[in-house]
Amino acid sequence: MSLQELPNLHPRYNEMIDEEINRLSLNHPIEIKGLDKVPYIAQGRVLFDFENTPVLPVLAETYGITADDLYQAKGKFNVAIDPSGNAIGLRVVSDKYKVIQHKEALYKLLTRVPDSFELSTIDITTDSTGGKCFFILTSGKRIEIKQNDEIVYQILCENSADASKRFSITGGAFRFACSNGLVIPDERIHQVNTGKKLHRNSLDLDYQVHAFMGNLADSIQAMNLWKDYTRVKVDSETLDGIFTKLNEGERSREALMHTKLRGEHTTVQELLNSQTLTVWEVYNSYTQKITDEENMYHGVKAEKTLKVGRLLDNLVKLEVANA
Repeated sequence: MSLQELPNLHPRYNEMIDEEINRLSLNHPIEIKGLDKVPYIAQGRVLFDFENTPVLPVLAETYGITADDLYQAKGKFNVAIDPSGNAIGLRVVSDKYKVIQHKEALYKLLTRVPDSFELSTIDITTDSTGGKCFFILTSGKRIEIKQNDEIVYQILCENSADASKRFSITGGAFRFACSNGLVIPDERIHQVNTGKKLHRNSLDLDYQVHAFMGNLADSIQAMNLWKDYTRVKVDSETLDGIFTKLNEGERSREALMHTKLRGEHTTVQELLNSQTLTVWEVYNSYTQKITDEENMYHGVKAEKTLKVGRLLDNLVKLEVANA
C-alpha cells in the first residue's frame, strides 16, 4: 500500500511518513531538530481498542472518567504514542473530530515549500503529552534591507490532537532582534496565514498547505524588491502622490507623517525634512498604521497592505528601470 492509500490513523502510515521526511531531508541540506520526540496519534473507542494498554488508568486518573462514562461516550478517544511506545491519553473527542498527524502536517509542508524559500532548518517542539506540536521552518537566506535591518523567512505551523489548538500555518518575513539569531514577527510586514482551522471532517490539509504556499511564494517575490525600496528616495511631491492614490484624508496623512516608526526612532516628516526618506519608511509607516488598527477585520488589513505594497512596488520598479 502506498502512503496516499493508507488512512492517517494506520500505524504503518506514521512509519512511512518518517521514511519520506528523512528522504526529503537527505535530498536537500535540511537540518531537522526534535523529530524523534513527535508521537503517533491513535484514535479509538477506549473500552474496545485500548482495553489492554496503559491508556485506561491514565484516563481515569487524569480526567476522573470511569469505564461507565466511556461506555456512554458518543465520541472517540485520542491517544499519543511516543517513539518509545508509551501511550498517553489526551482527550475524548466528537466522532466529527479529524485527526491531523503532527508528522503528516510537516510532510505536507516539506513537499510544497517553494524553492525560493531556501529551507535550511526545521525546529519541532512537542508538549509533555504529545498532544500539541509546533514547527518552525526557517530559510537559510537572510536579507539585509539596510544596515541593522535584516529579515529572514519563516513558516510556523501549529497542530494539536487534544482539542486545545486549532490547526494553523503562518509565514512571512521576521526581523532579527539581536546578533544571536533570535527573530521576532515584523509588525511592519504582512504575514501570510491560513487562519485557525477546526479539526473537523471538512478540514482539507492538502488544500490548506497548497493555498498557503502559493500565497507565500507571491509574498517572497514581493519581498525581494524591498532592497530596492531603500534605494528610492521620496520627496514631498512623490509622497503627496502616494497619499492621493491611496485616498488618504487629512487626519490619516497626519498620523502617517508624525507617528514614530518602530525600530527607526524617527518619523516620516523628520526623514522628509532631512531629505533621507525612502519608499521603505513610507511602507513601514503604512503597515504599522494598519497593524495598529484595533477595530479592523484581519481580511481588510490584508487587503489594505496588499494595495499599498502593489502601489509602492510599481513605483520602485519604475524608478529602478529609469535609473
